[in-house]
Amino acid sequence: MQNASSESLLAACLTGDERAWDEMIRRFANLIYSTILRTDLPTEEVEEAFQASIVAIHQQLGTLRDPARIVPWIIGISYRQAINRIRARRRESVGAVSHAMLEASGLVPEVGDLPDQQRVRLELAHRVQRAMESLPERCRSLLHSLFFEDPSPEYAEIADRYGIPIGSIGPTRARCLDKMRQAIERSDAS
Repeated sequence: MQNASSESLLAACLTGDERAWDEMIRRFANLIYSTILRTDLPTEEVEEAFQASIVAIHQQLGTLRDPARIVPWIIGISYRQAINRIRARRRESVGAVSHAMLEASGLVPEVGDLPDQQRVRLELAHRVQRAMESLPERCRSLLHSLFFEDPSPEYAEIADRYGIPIGSIGPTRARCLDKMRQAIERSDAS
């Protein structure tokens, strides 16, 4: 299941395959969380929005017409679940009558869909994450050290950590990035 395409994974989920559903959650959990975190949802409600997103995705699996569009579809569902929680919280704090009056006067801004630019960034981040997961462990670790650790380690530390000469870090990084680019291209083609 781990190497299954989105289309075959979705088809297996629709037949009730629990392993496929587990893989679906594993594959898209970070995307769901990162989408929710881009809203103004209070931290204590993020887990509830995540769970609600999982339930909504499961319930709506049969409505996805184009399996190739699964990433934006999941982003949309996750975003709406977070926004629904924000709206509910807003209504609770203002009171139903006061909120209706404020909305009618235009003082409460409507929270619209996720802006396209953010959606594109989330999709790209998901593609990069999937490509990283497909890399050999050595490449994955090296790229993580070079691009994701904060603060970034010095080349000497990286050389010691991975047992490679300092002069090999650049060429090794280039090969790993090339493998990652190829993985993204394969993913885009499927």
